[in-house]
Amino acid sequence: MVAFRRSKPQTFSYTFDSDETLYLILGSVEVQYLDGAVVEIRPGEVVSFNQGATMTWRILEDSHELFVVAS
Repeated sequence: MVAFRRSKPQTFSYTFDSDETLYLILGSVEVQYLDGAVVEIRPGEVVSFNQGATMTWRILEDSHELFVVAS
């Protein structure tokens, strides 16, 4: 599945049900892994997440994301 998502500033925990790749078009996002590592995702960057990964997402500003979910 390929989809487009718009997100408003917020913080939430999320566990991936499938492998997912995200391309950030607009905005700024921080992801904190369970081990405490924090990664900031900026426009133009591509990141991939494995099924079962759990992390805290912090949407820092309105963002637009294109993502691909493997089934």
